[in-house]
Amino acid sequence: MNEILNKQQELNFRIKINSIIFLKDKLNKNKLDEGYIATGFLVNYKKSYYVFSCGHVIKKFKEDKDIACYLDISEKIKITLRDIDYIEYDTDILDVGYMRLKVEFEKYKLSLLSLYHEDFYFQDPEWGKDYIYLYGYPAEFLNFSNNNEKYESGALSLGLTYTGIHKNKIFWQFKYPYKQSEFSIPYPKGLSGCAIWKIEGNDYTMEDYTKAKVIAVGHTWETRKNLYYVTPIKYFFSLIDKQDS
Repeated sequence: MNEILNKQQELNFRIKINSIIFLKDKLNKNKLDEGYIATGFLVNYKKSYYVFSCGHVIKKFKEDKDIACYLDISEKIKITLRDIDYIEYDTDILDVGYMRLKVEFEKYKLSLLSLYHEDFYFQDPEWGKDYIYLYGYPAEFLNFSNNNEKYESGALSLGLTYTGIHKNKIFWQFKYPYKQSEFSIPYPKGLSGCAIWKIEGNDYTMEDYTKAKVIAVGHTWETRKNLYYVTPIKYFFSLIDKQDS
């Protein structure tokens, strides 16, 4: 059992180092709930480095100069618009987006922090058999550090239950296990752009953990139905391929 838990910790660390947090650089520490927070992750594709997130997050990043991205590692590497070579997003239907980093940003050894094409799964998972979970940064975990000059956020790893396909025939939908009166799981504000991971099987063996793949990106929580919507990852790569063609 300890070996399995160690393997799970290794997987969570692997996921953590390529996760990105979007934060507003200017926040009132007494009004953190008014701040902006979202999630993304780093991808290497076609010899370039990209930040993937949902479309409305990428759009907000482009329009608001006070928002920056931070790699979730001890160095807290900061990404601003000056570091971006190209931005593309779709907020009308798919809610997908990406930013391509400038070549000079590679000095931070991004190859060690990125996901690669083989880390993604482009088919439908075996719903009910595979273990599905998200990894992101809920706003409720946002706090100022001890010196009260910088803020930081804890990450959330949370299993999800598939409930079907959205009426638009594109999004997958999951039950978000949040009920304010019953659970302490945080409100999903800030989880926009988080990676949705698949682990083969539900028996949590060490082998399954090593096969973890990203299948989608989360973007919307429908409060009335308590459903969380995600866009399959294939649409992100299609957006890049369309631009390159």
